[in-house]
Amino acid sequence: KQIPDYLVISMSAYIDASQTASITDNEEVDHVDLQDDAQVTTADGSTIDNSSGSQPTISKSEALISIAVLCCINLLNYMDRFTVAAVLDRIEKDYKIDNSEAGLLQTSFIVSYMLLSPLFGYLGDRGSPGSLWSRKTIMIGGVLAWSAVTLASSFVPKNQFGLFLLTRCLVGIGEASYITVSTPIVADLFVGDARTVALIVFNLQVPLGSGLGYVVGGQVAQAADSWRSALRVTPGLGVVCVLLLLLQFREPACGQAEKSTHMHATSWRDDVRHLLRNRSFMLNTLGFTAVAFVAGALTWWTPLMLDLDLQLRGGPVKPDQAALGFGIVTCVAGIAGVALGSEIARRLRHRMPNIDPIVNGAGLLLAGPFLWATLYLVPVSVYLTLVLMFATELLLCLNWALVNEITLRVTVPTRRSMATSINILASHLLGDAGSPYLVGLASDLIAKNSASVAVKFSALQLAMYCCCFVSVLGGGAFLACSLTYLADCERVIRIEREANRYYRAEGEAYTPPASLQASSCDGDPQQQSPTDNNGGLVVNWDANAIA
Repeated sequence: KQIPDYLVISMSAYIDASQTASITDNEEVDHVDLQDDAQVTTADGSTIDNSSGSQPTISKSEALISIAVLCCINLLNYMDRFTVAAVLDRIEKDYKIDNSEAGLLQTSFIVSYMLLSPLFGYLGDRGSPGSLWSRKTIMIGGVLAWSAVTLASSFVPKNQFGLFLLTRCLVGIGEASYITVSTPIVADLFVGDARTVALIVFNLQVPLGSGLGYVVGGQVAQAADSWRSALRVTPGLGVVCVLLLLLQFREPACGQAEKSTHMHATSWRDDVRHLLRNRSFMLNTLGFTAVAFVAGALTWWTPLMLDLDLQLRGGPVKPDQAALGFGIVTCVAGIAGVALGSEIARRLRHRMPNIDPIVNGAGLLLAGPFLWATLYLVPVSVYLTLVLMFATELLLCLNWALVNEITLRVTVPTRRSMATSINILASHLLGDAGSPYLVGLASDLIAKNSASVAVKFSALQLAMYCCCFVSVLGGGAFLACSLTYLADCERVIRIEREANRYYRAEGEAYTPPASLQASSCDGDPQQQSPTDNNGGLVVNWDANAIA
């Protein structure tokens, strides 16, 4: 029989409200008395609460204000992160360090950022609105921490490079607390096309903030004739963001947009075990690791490489001119890439439900040759280099919003913060935590301590060619993800529907049959038989179910 209308759930971005699940009359149900806090375990290991409690609703206007606050903080996050890269040449001269030591500034930041992400992901999945470890509290603490440490780092004396390195490490801890919980919050505020648009706008802040970091950092340093002044811009903005969080932000419960707030988180070990067995999640993470490796090296070393090229050409070279040009290219290309990739996926999703990882893979596969051409033609023309760099970064940024959307679609609501943190850990551990240092070290080995500008430029140019190959490898991982993506989306749909059915049981505990995990989900839901041979819950879906 068809489930009544009041049992139908709209499941995130890939379920239409008109689609229904089906249950047979011959299901075996054990009747037990459940307490208010009674819980059941689903086939995927998630724990479902059968209590009748409900979370306060969040209005559309409150959701829009909340996403606006998150976007402001995300913009500040990346602006703060890349301000140091914009004034890297000044920092090298001030502390008298070489390229490999300068690369450690980014590496130390990323190491702390990625190592603490799983902790904040664990807390984010378990905190509820108003609790001590709520996601709102975690974000407030994180923004205050990174703002205070960034301000303190601007006062570190010239002979204390080790202390300056430590401050960059501490900044990573503060930023980790924000980024691990913010993306799942977006998923909990919106559903369907609204979630897709919200993720696009949220991820547009990545290139916009990165570009502003280069532009504002470089221009402030030039105006004040001190790189330290550039680091004193974002802390004040951080205080403003904290006030916005306190006064305007409404925190949703985990799974609130999908009516799955009755799902409770499992143990940390179970979360990690299930995520590591999630093929689409792992391949998506591997592909994004390649993106992080390439982007980390490019954003860190390209301004310096362009600056060396301008010096080789002779004539007056304005300080921070390269950072300004690269910042503008990064900002525009990033915005265009995020919007273009998301729009392509949105338009084709009804015909190709696995289009998200395909767009990601195609972007990286094309970015490799464009990056090679960019590096090869740097000595030929600065303007041609910037045009090719624009194309490269546009292709690299096609996946920023889609990577997050894939992660949200293939994981249940109570594991999304943990999934985000593992994605951060893996992508930074194997990606941009090491790429700035490795490229800097390789360039130093090639240059052999030469003081020649020509030798330094050639060494850095050669060292960056490795990014072309990493980009192609990442594209292959995304294409492999497209082969498993639909099956993992189906699994999440069925688990969420199963959770809803348990929640509506009103005192009846139910152990799902093994067929729940193995049943086929093909074809038109209106034409398929509503039952399987074992009396289990069957979810039928077509391309529109994912779209």
